Amino acid sequence: MHEQLRTWWQRSWRDLAGVGSVVALACAYLSPALKDGGRFGSFDFVIPLTSLGKGTYAKPPFNHLNSDVVSQMAAWNLLDWRSIHAGRFPLWNPYSLLGVPHFLNFESAVLSLPDIVSYAVPAAYAFLVVVLVKLLIAGTGAYALARALGLRPFAASFAGIAFMLSGPFANWLTWPLSDTVAWAGWIAAFAVWLWRRPDRVRYGVGLAASVAFCLYGGFPEGNVFVLVLLGVIVIVLGLAWLVARAGAGWRAGARRAGAVLLSVVAGGLLAMPLWWPGMQILKLAHRQTEGRFPALPPKALSLLVAQGYYGLPTRSNPFFLKGWNYYESVSYVGVIALALAVPAIVRWWRRPVVLALAVACLAVLAVVYEPRSFHPLQDFLNSVAGQVQWERLRTVLGLPLGLLAGLGLSTLSSRQSRASLWSFGGAVLVLGAGVGIMAASPVGGTAATTVRARSLIWPAALVVLCVLCALWWLASERLSDRLSGRAGALHQQGQQRRRGSEALRRAPAGALWAGSAAFLLFAGVGINSYSHAFFPTTAAISTLQHTVGSAIVGTDTGNASAVQVFVPVGFYPNVNIAYRVTEFVGHDPVLPQKYFTTFAPETAKGGPGYFQPDIHSAAEARRYGISFVLVSFGLPPLPGGRLVTTVAGQRLYAVPGASRFTLSGGGRVRSQRSPAPGEYDVVTSSSAAGTLTARVTDVPGWHATIDGKPVSLEPTGGVMWSLHVPAGSHRVRLWYWPERLTQGLVMAGGGVVLLVAWFVGTVVVRRRRKRSRGWSRSRRAVAVAGAASESAVAP
Repeated sequence: MHEQLRTWWQRSWRDLAGVGSVVALACAYLSPALKDGGRFGSFDFVIPLTSLGKGTYAKPPFNHLNSDVVSQMAAWNLLDWRSIHAGRFPLWNPYSLLGVPHFLNFESAVLSLPDIVSYAVPAAYAFLVVVLVKLLIAGTGAYALARALGLRPFAASFAGIAFMLSGPFANWLTWPLSDTVAWAGWIAAFAVWLWRRPDRVRYGVGLAASVAFCLYGGFPEGNVFVLVLLGVIVIVLGLAWLVARAGAGWRAGARRAGAVLLSVVAGGLLAMPLWWPGMQILKLAHRQTEGRFPALPPKALSLLVAQGYYGLPTRSNPFFLKGWNYYESVSYVGVIALALAVPAIVRWWRRPVVLALAVACLAVLAVVYEPRSFHPLQDFLNSVAGQVQWERLRTVLGLPLGLLAGLGLSTLSSRQSRASLWSFGGAVLVLGAGVGIMAASPVGGTAATTVRARSLIWPAALVVLCVLCALWWLASERLSDRLSGRAGALHQQGQQRRRGSEALRRAPAGALWAGSAAFLLFAGVGINSYSHAFFPTTAAISTLQHTVGSAIVGTDTGNASAVQVFVPVGFYPNVNIAYRVTEFVGHDPVLPQKYFTTFAPETAKGGPGYFQPDIHSAAEARRYGISFVLVSFGLPPLPGGRLVTTVAGQRLYAVPGASRFTLSGGGRVRSQRSPAPGEYDVVTSSSAAGTLTARVTDVPGWHATIDGKPVSLEPTGGVMWSLHVPAGSHRVRLWYWPERLTQGLVMAGGGVVLLVAWFVGTVVVRRRRKRSRGWSRSRRAVAVAGAASESAVAP
């Protein structure tokens, strides 16, 4: 046992060190939480935006751009956390407008692996854990893929860190886009292992689980990006395999491809509880009305080497890339990664994997960067999928580029060829010239000049480091040649000298590894905001919570013509979720288009999924069951409303007679309650038949019964439901459970059955092969024994 443990340690310690470096840098990336607070998010920016949170933070916001982390992802993660800990599945969000689908909004990420892990920690630290797990999935996945492709642990750790901390990925960690992209490395790694050993079911299960978690991450754009990246790689590898085989080995290739395809299909089936009903909701969403998204201008290529060349989203830093913000253009991967990718391609371009990775990098760059006068590729992509923001394809660039850079690092440190060294030197000179041109480019304004000068410190230093490493390698090559020539017959002394020359070659590799890791870490570690207070409470927030309870709160901002513009009255949409206050506003990727066509038909097309309508009178409030209206300072009183109190200088009016459920025809609603989000129990009483109006959003999936008997629901008021109720006293029950969700669960069960059947079939085949081998051995033994006996008795 001791000897086995020793052998395992000798084989595994380098892998443990490689994975440990990835984990350590992921933790270092989140190290500001130790000083600034473990609550991840721009609370200092979003909370003061609301009329209820002014004065919460005395200092200016640290990150003045990334508001979505608090107003969407952190708030949704908190809703998930509370629901799971209450023993309920977060299928419905009752706090926005008249309620909206939550699990099916493709950004709540209820069943993504990072969110599942976050449910095990206190709510205040849950989102910090989500971000950490995303980093670990991306870094370890790229590491595993690099090892699967034959890279040594040192080079594989370089690839993992290059992908995990690359700007296009790390700066999107707060969005569910990174939930999906993070799995690209694991999907490819399991596919490679399964291709090589199609009889290993554990690789198939790993591939299916990776695909399922990638899909459960939501964010359809992210899944498209992973599909494009892996699709390009598979196409190039497939063509190369066909050319190399020239018609031979079809049976073995078909078996391997079938195993991979079977696993991918099983993973897709496992994710059907989200995707099958979710696509139905997505078709009704306002997001479908958005049009073409332009790609980045070619001058933004400078951001590949210089983080912050056009500014940063922190403090008072300006961002001056016209028409874009920081997060839609951030692309840094660093000088070292770009330079190391060149010798990998030059030395190993004949290998299909290297060619496929190079083509994938070029494909990403061709899609992301668009010359104004020539953009046929972007036009084609927008005609096929106009709702996809193709410039975000940058998020996957770090994976193929990191793998190529890791291979280049391994190539240069192991003395493969002079061409590799010279190509590395040439790449460094080109990148150095580019940095020089960037430094000399004219910039208007002192602030912009200062920002650019600071952003070029790291690229310039890394170019110098690359030059020194190239000179070191060149000198070590010549020294190694001399030592080898003088070794002569002194074999042992020659071996010692060769080990010394190998150490000389590895030293620059360590310097480049450290330089790249340091640049990527320090470029991103200071971008995110942290806070000691998790959704802090003010006196105004407490007053509103105590006054309105579970009732719906509307706003009157005095800006009725612009429902997609935020006016600081009440909570910023979705922030109210954290405080359990229902607000008649919404900011959601699957916000139903019906809200826009009902309240503002002229603005029903285009723009973000943000919705803040004005409620001008008590009559309008009663139409949608809004019991309270918060009126902005300086506006006239709410007609028909009753002034209750003043909250943060804004008047809060109660709306007499407003209710989520009302019964026409002289009847009344005796009681109404909500046992759980997306579920209502209503008791009615009337002397004649009437219509019960239910102020819940009209989306597929709602069901109703009267005294236990199913009844049909009819759309009413543009965004609500109604149902016919006969005379007398009745108990009406409404609940949200899409039929497609049931069908999706059945499909997921089919995926489990598929994997189990594959496992059982593999076990049966192995036993038959083992049995047949046993029979063959016994027959040979009998034949040998018979032959021996015959020879023994022969004269």
